[in-house]
Formats: sequence, C-alpha cells, structure tokens
Amino acid sequence: PYPLKETVDQQQKMGEQGAARTGLPMRLIKKPFRQDCSFQVSFNNDSVFVDIGVTKEKTLQIVKMSFDGYGCADWRGGPMNAQDSKTILDMAEEREEWEDQKVLEIIKRYSKKGPVKEWVGDALRENALLPRN
Repeated sequence: PYPLKETVDQQQKMGEQGAARTGLPMRLIKKPFRQDCSFQVSFNNDSVFVDIGVTKEKTLQIVKMSFDGYGCADWRGGPMNAQDSKTILDMAEEREEWEDQKVLEIIKRYSKKGPVKEWVGDALRENALLPRN
C-alpha cells in the first residue's frame, strides 16, 4: 500500500475542523485493520467508515463501507479518477490542508457505485451520501 504518515494530532485536528465546517466531523485513520486498504475516513461521529485502498496506479478505490445500524459491505466500484485520488492523497499526506467538504463530495461520487443490497440506499441517504427521495 501507499506509505502514509501516522499522526494522531493531525487526525484530532481534522476532526475538530470538520465539526466546524460541515456538521459531518471526519477523522482520518491511517493504520486500519484491513490489509487491502491503506486508510479509512470516518464521519458522523464514527458511525460511518469508508475503507480506501490505493491501486498500483496510485489511484484510490473505496473497498468497503460500514454503517452503524446497517452493517458493512464490500464496495469495489472501481477506482477514483486521478484528480480525486490526488486530492485525497495530498490531504492524507498533509501536502494540502484537510477539507471535509471536499472529501465528502468525492466520497459521494463513488458511493453511488456500491453494491446492490437492500439496505445500502437507506444507509447512504441517512448519512448524507445520497439525496433523500
């Protein structure tokens, strides 16, 4: 996986900034438990976890999403485009300031490519990843 620096202080700072900016405080977890992901992004007070892997081409891919009250599902909807991947990687590597809203918009684009499971749409809508009908 792509090497990422572990900085607890930065994770706490991002969470605090996120709460002020978006109402969806985000937290970057750089040492997740899964071997097929390089890092996780959590939000909504850790009720949503997005496991993200880095491909050989250095693009990102959502590999799994977990939702409190619903469960978790493997995603594998394909890689993100080069610009979206670079944006998140630069923020994760602290080359750019972390911006919750920007990360959320990118995750929204790729969360639509998730698995077809009965509960997935409800979980995405409840967590502001899909518009409510």
